[in-house]
Amino acid sequence: MLNNKDIQDELTAWANKPQVNGLNIDNFEPNSLTPVGYDLRVGDEGFSWKRKKIINIQEQKSIQIDPDDTFVIYTFESISLSMNISGTIHSIVRRVVIDGLSHISTTVDPGWNGQLLIAIHNYRDIPVVLNYKDRLCTICFYKMSSEATDNRRTEPNRTDIWDQLIAKSEERKRTDKKNKIIVGLLGYAIAATVTIAVISLFVVKKDYSNQVMAITATLSLSYIIFDIVKKRFFKNNIRLTYE
Repeated sequence: MLNNKDIQDELTAWANKPQVNGLNIDNFEPNSLTPVGYDLRVGDEGFSWKRKKIINIQEQKSIQIDPDDTFVIYTFESISLSMNISGTIHSIVRRVVIDGLSHISTTVDPGWNGQLLIAIHNYRDIPVVLNYKDRLCTICFYKMSSEATDNRRTEPNRTDIWDQLIAKSEERKRTDKKNKIIVGLLGYAIAATVTIAVISLFVVKKDYSNQVMAITATLSLSYIIFDIVKKRFFKNNIRLTYE
């Protein structure tokens, strides 16, 4: 396992022979070095599973992770490893104990090149805010006695996974647009029904006090029906979307 001095030595080795020796950290920040690794920071983009939405963190300067939401975040740093160095990613204590975010545990294969995707979940009952370039997690590096020969050929920056998240975001946009149209049509239908009922009351009834009471009751009942239908529609739609 590499300490902070070892990591600096491996950075130098990469500079002398890129991709052959050592490791590289783009957007390297010396203050992010730790005795056992390097603290990766919140990067430019993220994805909210609860909202099915891509968030431009750099533009917004921060992200808000709502309760029970899982956020996928790109690291600010880009990591490159030679074939005899691997890595593991671990939680920062503050993120778990104070912020109430989930533990982070994953591996980085020898030969990796690119940003990393970090998934975290908010277990608290209040939103958690992370600022752009905040420290997010720690990567630890390990130097192996020989070069690895099995390279899984994963996409740099895990664009294969990110493309799937973008597809989820676009699907949610289409679903939200369809929901608005359907709810709007439902509202017009109820309004038309109420109008017809009111006209019928005036034509048939002669007791105006009863007419006013009937109109009020009809409007109240229509609002209640509309609210129930809307809530049930969105609840069912959200469940189907998550499946």
